[in-house]
Amino acid sequence: MRSFSRIDDVLDRVPSRVVTTLRAVDFGRGSEALYRDQLPGLLEALALRARVAIPYGIFERRAASARGTGTKQDRVREYVLRHASRVFRISDVRSAVPGCSDQTIRIVLDKSRVEGLVAAEGTGRSATWRRLPY
Repeated sequence: MRSFSRIDDVLDRVPSRVVTTLRAVDFGRGSEALYRDQLPGLLEALALRARVAIPYGIFERRAASARGTGTKQDRVREYVLRHASRVFRISDVRSAVPGCSDQTIRIVLDKSRVEGLVAAEGTGRSATWRRLPY
């Protein structure tokens, strides 16, 4: 099912200079000079806006997840119990939850092990952790 946006919703996301120019253009008359002279500039401005907006949106989502809500231990626990693969390593958690120390990760894993939510397999660097069904 496709969803269609109203033109006003689309124009709200476009720079005001481009919107002003778009509103000044009379699309009904279709003069050749208009399309030859103004349209390439408008398309270039829209493309520039898209090139800036998309990476910024990605950055914004990553920053929000790094900030997150709750404590660092809560974020580690959330990742381990809901997002990590069934078998994972501490390095996987470290890369998925930025800003948390290995000590914080170990504390959460130890608490989760005591609660019966995860189990350690092996020791040292090659150790893996397995999420248990709950």
